[in-house]
Amino acid sequence: MRPLGSPAQAKCLPAHGQPSETPDPSGQGTHRWVSALNIIFAKSLEDMGFDMTKLVPSDQAFYGIIPGASSTPVGKVTLPVTFGTRDNYRTESIIFEVAPFETSYHNILGRPTLAKFMAIPNNTYLPLKMPAPNGVLSIRGDI
Repeated sequence: MRPLGSPAQAKCLPAHGQPSETPDPSGQGTHRWVSALNIIFAKSLEDMGFDMTKLVPSDQAFYGIIPGASSTPVGKVTLPVTFGTRDNYRTESIIFEVAPFETSYHNILGRPTLAKFMAIPNNTYLPLKMPAPNGVLSIRGDI
């Protein structure tokens, strides 16, 4: 984290220059940036056969997916996420905010997931590397 320019602007910014939380212009608390969240879309959960009545309430808005617009999640859910093969894999329980709209993705894994898996992304070549019981896992991106 690095502080903003003047002492009057004492809140901190993550290294990539975006605040993870910022005051809501309506005065209703704070907004959270997408990079600080794990997001799964409601349609993806429904397609998985998830019982939507089991969502935990969440009312803190986030923004950063649709430029200039915020969104309030319909709830949050903890799901197991696994990377790897049968011989070498990692599974962690991840808390997802459930977004009420659709995108071309099923979910978005934010910094909390990368930290939990101790994963290192390379944005140029799209691999994601993380430690696992039987060596390093390399997951290749596909665009």
